[in-house]
Amino acid sequence: MAPEIVKYNGEEEYTEKVDCFSFGMLIYELLTLHQPFVGYETVKELILEGGRPPLTPREIIYPTYVLDLMVVCWAQQPRERPSASQIVSIASAPEFLR
Repeated sequence: MAPEIVKYNGEEEYTEKVDCFSFGMLIYELLTLHQPFVGYETVKELILEGGRPPLTPREIIYPTYVLDLMVVCWAQQPRERPSASQIVSIASAPEFLR
């Protein structure tokens, strides 16, 4: 869950940026073939403090465009995350597909 959902227990209004956060976690799962935070007991607190799943040298070999998109989707503040249309534009760019 995005930090703003964790913080307000889903009782506050939120935007599509929560989906962008989840998309970043999906990218992580696709790259690592693991669920984020497996084995961690305090995931909510970790997310609220800005913690994100660790990347190993195995994941660092992926193209930086993919890693950069994943990391920007993980931004703590919703306003710093791309919108869904921005994600489509980024992923459609010729340099992203190389």
